[in-house]
Parts: sequence; C-alpha cells; structure tokens
Amino acid sequence: MWDLMTSNVFHQNPRDLEHPRAVIETEFDKVDGAKNLWATIVYSIPERCQRCIEQNGKHFEQIL
Repeated sequence: MWDLMTSNVFHQNPRDLEHPRAVIETEFDKVDGAKNLWATIVYSIPERCQRCIEQNGKHFEQIL
C-alpha cells in the first residue's frame, strides 16, 4: 500500500504540502476497503504509541 501511495503522489509532482495530502486521500478512496484499512490504522495508533514508549523510541514493529 505504501509503495502504491508514494508512487502515485510523486508521479503528480506535489506543488506544496497540501497537494500530497489531497492525492493520498483521493487514492485511498479508489482502493477497495480503504475505509476499513484507514479505520484499522487509526484505531491502532494508541497501541503503537504505547509500544513506542515502552521501547524508548526504538523499533517495536516485531512485537505487534
């Protein structure tokens, strides 16, 4: 997903900081299940923040 989004954003030559955000939102709307994916990401943020704190800012993805 990340590769798809970054290639689509950079393909459009972002003009300013708001342009990439608009492109990402548009691309997410095109992807089936993007709303569910987005909800999953958003709801995982508190847990990820807590894990980051527990690991003193070091890598923690392997323990999720």
